[in-house]
Amino acid sequence: MMAFAGPAQQRRLTVFFRLILVIPQAFVLFFVGIAAFVVVVIGWFGALFMGRLPRFAAEFLPGFLRWQMRVSAYEFLLTDKYPPFTLEPDDTFPVWLAAQPGRLNRWAVLFRFFLGLPASLLAYIVQSGAFSIVAFVTWLIVLFSGRMPPSLYQAYAAVLRYQARTGGYFLMLTSEWPWGLFGDKETFGGQGPIPAYGAPPAYGAPPAYSAPPAYGAPPAYPPRVPGVTFTFGGPAYLWGYSDDRTMCGIWSATNPGAPRQTWPIGEQGEAWTKFWQLDPQAVELSEPAPAPLPPPAATPWSPGAPGSVGASPPPYPAGASPYQQGGWSVAPVTSSLPPSGNAYPTSGSTADDPRWRLILSAGGARALLIVFIVLGSVFGVGNVALQVGGHSIAKIEATLDIQVADTSLNNSVNTYESAIKSCNGSFPCVTQASRTLSQAFGSFLSTLDSTSVPSGAAAAKGQVVADANHCQQVFEELGTASTVAQYNQILQANGAILTVFSEDYRHLINTLE
Repeated sequence: MMAFAGPAQQRRLTVFFRLILVIPQAFVLFFVGIAAFVVVVIGWFGALFMGRLPRFAAEFLPGFLRWQMRVSAYEFLLTDKYPPFTLEPDDTFPVWLAAQPGRLNRWAVLFRFFLGLPASLLAYIVQSGAFSIVAFVTWLIVLFSGRMPPSLYQAYAAVLRYQARTGGYFLMLTSEWPWGLFGDKETFGGQGPIPAYGAPPAYGAPPAYSAPPAYGAPPAYPPRVPGVTFTFGGPAYLWGYSDDRTMCGIWSATNPGAPRQTWPIGEQGEAWTKFWQLDPQAVELSEPAPAPLPPPAATPWSPGAPGSVGASPPPYPAGASPYQQGGWSVAPVTSSLPPSGNAYPTSGSTADDPRWRLILSAGGARALLIVFIVLGSVFGVGNVALQVGGHSIAKIEATLDIQVADTSLNNSVNTYESAIKSCNGSFPCVTQASRTLSQAFGSFLSTLDSTSVPSGAAAAKGQVVADANHCQQVFEELGTASTVAQYNQILQANGAILTVFSEDYRHLINTLE
């Protein structure tokens, strides 16, 4: 799971030099990644036989993924805080990652690479779109305004979280297949907590994030207010959402029609923190009300209703959470490994905490994610087309260059044969013709060496180069022969070189075609 503090003011100077500032992190993380690869390979065998990661892998890999996501968040302009050079959790960094390695399905471990390919492809497409022209425009926006717009922040946070989930799946930190690219759906009354995906290993259970003990009497069931769904409540306050899930807010538990505070859904982290501070005895509401209240003249979400969006909220009580930092807030994760224990908590886990949920605005962040996917797909298809087209063009150019060189070589061979006939047995004339043909093979070799061919034709080209080099040497020896007997001996020993060269050359042309 990942949580984000939300958009915050950034220093323009660090934004301008962001890619340069991230180089030291990338350099160190490269070597950490090599170590992580070794750990993953060893951990894969351990998980295959034990059904879970060995302890050393379960301790190291979450830290590696956490560090990687911090650097990516800094690179994505999601935060201006420089990532720490550590594998350990850092509650002061405004991007949090919680990983809880647990039991793994051995078959899923065996075929992990193939099972993760679709998610990996989707992550690649989305990342390609996110790092397209949109990234440059985002950089300009943050550079001039000093802050990333909420919609962009949510979209890039969703991309980063999906990358983390995909990476966590390949690192075997979870048996849960990567999901949630378009954000989370709220858990509304009656649905219960998000289901767990396997028990943790024997060396610990995940940290309990349960609510504090209740000492008040929360509502037995949520009251009915038109246009509002209440999901949490305590003795003093209620937590609810608009029916279209675009707004969230706090109501009085004793008088739900009283003035309330509301926030856009993208700022529910801050709102939830405030609600929890106001009423720490709140529990999840799951029972329906026995009868609806008489409908008012207008719903609480109607324009001009009391306590409309933008009303000044009451001040925070003393002891406000130090983790509140804007659009989202999150409780600290003190360790990627759980403390003593052997079972997940049955309720109150981090998955039930709205601060760990990423709710995207339908018209903003989700639309941007669709743009990322479209751009990434277009760039991917275009890249493939360019590679295929470039590959074809390279083959055509190589074929033409080699054929031109071969035509010149054939002319030299024909000239050599005519010269031998016209020499009328003159030995110096014959040796001179051989030296001339040796030079022609040298020119052909020079052209062939400078011609780039596709990888599929590299072996055939290498064979033709070897044949041409052999022919050059043989005709050079014939040209320097001192006697007719020596000349005939060299010729008899290499009588088939031109035939072999011709066959290998034809194979090269066929490969290029």
